[in-house]
Amino acid sequence: MRAVYVVSICLLHFCVAAAEKEATLKIGAKRYALSELLKRPEIETITVKHDPAYGGREMHYEAIGAAALFAETNLRDDEVVQFRCLDGFVATISKERIMHHGPGQSVAYIAIENPKLKWPDLPLKPSSGSAGPFYLVWLKPELSGILQEEWPYRIVAFEVKGRLKDLYPRLFPRHQKDCKRRPRSETVSADLF
Repeated sequence: MRAVYVVSICLLHFCVAAAEKEATLKIGAKRYALSELLKRPEIETITVKHDPAYGGREMHYEAIGAAALFAETNLRDDEVVQFRCLDGFVATISKERIMHHGPGQSVAYIAIENPKLKWPDLPLKPSSGSAGPFYLVWLKPELSGILQEEWPYRIVAFEVKGRLKDLYPRLFPRHQKDCKRRPRSETVSADLF
């Protein structure tokens, strides 16, 4: 009985230590601690008018422009970025979309959940908690046609997966001469006959 008690205490200590570990965000090869991000000079308070993760309600976040963090990595222009979330959700997102920051375009931010100012639980998944600790949000998403799938929450990493051409070689022609376009009349007749 005493052995069970000791094992239970050890497991409880392990669970508490794991829960107290500070959240980190990986972008390419760099890792950022949550507390480090909250102290950066680029942090600002933003307002998202219609937040899809929160049922379209207005939300306020402490956030850093995604372009500022991605500029610190050595990503090549043609590399693919994939985000990974705590619940296992993984998808690819265009580096160009994340790097936009000019007028007339949507602007990506990485919202950071301050442990002292917790966000509310997600309305459609209250048992999973909030959208934090990191959440990719957009200001003026309508300008660039940002889809709901491009608002990942509970992010743990943005991983660089390589060049699109290397990942999916069959999407690209082997020889430059294969890229020549045929006149429309030849394409239509070739497709019909």
